[in-house]
Amino acid sequence: MDKMIDEMIATYGSDYKSQWQSLSDKFRQGMMNGIVGFEMTATRLEGKYKLSQNRSHTDQYNVAHALLESIDPEAQAIGAAMQENLEIS
Repeated sequence: MDKMIDEMIATYGSDYKSQWQSLSDKFRQGMMNGIVGFEMTATRLEGKYKLSQNRSHTDQYNVAHALLESIDPEAQAIGAAMQENLEIS
């Protein structure tokens, strides 16, 4: 189990490694008593995106407009996707 925890911390939370190692053995063992390790094989993945479709048309327009004016290219891309979604609906 220690190996699994070490691998998970290294993969998903490397910034937590020093904190985990600084815990007392007693405290860490108490934490380990409440952790159950398991592996799961994914047989299918489904993806969805949400671009504020649950909001009013005005809210969607305002968010898209603000994102399009951003200097961040990723924010601009999301704004363009939202704008395209508004034109379709």
